Amino acid sequence: MNRRIAAVAVLTALTVLTGCRRHASRPAAEGNPDQPATVSCFFPSTSMEYLEAEARDVLASPQDLAATAKSAVDELLLGPAEDGHTRVIPKETQLRGVTVAGKVATVDLSADFVDKFKGGSNIAALAVYSVVDTVASNPGIKQVQILIEGQPRADFVGAVDLSQPLSFDPKLIGGEKLNP
Repeated sequence: MNRRIAAVAVLTALTVLTGCRRHASRPAAEGNPDQPATVSCFFPSTSMEYLEAEARDVLASPQDLAATAKSAVDELLLGPAEDGHTRVIPKETQLRGVTVAGKVATVDLSADFVDKFKGGSNIAALAVYSVVDTVASNPGIKQVQILIEGQPRADFVGAVDLSQPLSFDPKLIGGEKLNP
């Protein structure tokens, strides 16, 4: 009986200890087991002057860049978890898919990213580069093409051209970067 109580206590402690960070989970692909990984999700500061990284624990396959990028964007769309960060991507935005070809990741977002967006050109740049910098901070990805409902956009709020892939922009980063 004492062993059973001790086992329950250990399992409870492990559950509490591992619940400190948000975890994304998805089924492991056959022959490509997921492993714990930490990704950087970039959120605007509450001052709306720059982006800062939040570490998020995800399950990812080291051989599958698209799955890791998808997990990172899923976490980004959940919104910030730390004080000093704010959400600029509309809550209704859904991730339709992520693919990687060569060193370019393509992130397909729902129309809500554009249609429900509230803000001017500075905030639009923060919204776009929160996606770009989150995905491009993953090793092996150099550029990010953002699609809206499967289509490139030449103009996002008159501020950012989404018709071509974009690269990580270190000028928008304030604070500490977690994954160079």
